Amino acid sequence: MVHLPSSVTCGSGIRRSGTATLAFLCTVATLCAHDFAFSTGSMETTNNDSKNLARMNCGAKIQCITPDGRVANVASTNDNNESAAALILDDNTLSCPLREGETTFIITLPTAAMLDRFTFINENAAAKGEMKIAVSNYQLPAASGKWTEVNGSVAFTSKRLFNLSLVGVEAKYVKLSFKVAKAGRIAALGLYGDESLDSYAAHQTRILRGTNRSGRAAGLGFMQVANTAADSRVADRLNFNFANLYAKARVVYVSSGAPVGVKRMIDDDATTAFEFAPSDPHP
Repeated sequence: MVHLPSSVTCGSGIRRSGTATLAFLCTVATLCAHDFAFSTGSMETTNNDSKNLARMNCGAKIQCITPDGRVANVASTNDNNESAAALILDDNTLSCPLREGETTFIITLPTAAMLDRFTFINENAAAKGEMKIAVSNYQLPAASGKWTEVNGSVAFTSKRLFNLSLVGVEAKYVKLSFKVAKAGRIAALGLYGDESLDSYAAHQTRILRGTNRSGRAAGLGFMQVANTAADSRVADRLNFNFANLYAKARVVYVSSGAPVGVKRMIDDDATTAFEFAPSDPHP
């Protein structure tokens, strides 16, 4: 069971204002069981308190250079399970095909940020090859020699969860070069840095309050297209996952497992995990 802010509308989950629609999922899962006992296992309990900056709703953009040399600038959510847009949407269930050959993604952040780590999911551990990460604070062509390489080549063969430390790296542009020997799909790109879930929540609360066309304050949770700040940033006109710590959601019940680790389920990080008890008949 996930407790959402009281202003979030359930049921249809849609509020409309002018031509804009903000739709969101009110419930991720209902966790039911016959007993309310928590296990006391020694599970790691630390959740990730950093916001994933590689998100369209944080203002990130992505460019993809395919093995045949074509350049695709992703500016919308169309074809969101076939294009690079899937990698920076606030939905870790979507993935992007990774073809044989060399594919390059360039992620542009709204401002330069101090980064901590980079993550992605190699779906079903199917894709095989190696990748390189390079960064810059200035816009550069993909083939430029002025990119600063980070950590050399890293293999992702037979590995599903990829987690690379970027501590101390500052960047506005991040170039991901995949040299693929066997095609597959990847998902959930993550660039975690100096913006916390709490600071992002504070920003989003200001945007959601907004003002309506008559100048009166709008209720929390209602997106106003007349809001100057929202109109100026495409990030503020996208859907958000309200069942998440950055949206001030919290898990109030779980059928088994260590309750201190339950935040890992809704911490905006697909590489963190929560374990139910093996004896739980209905996790």
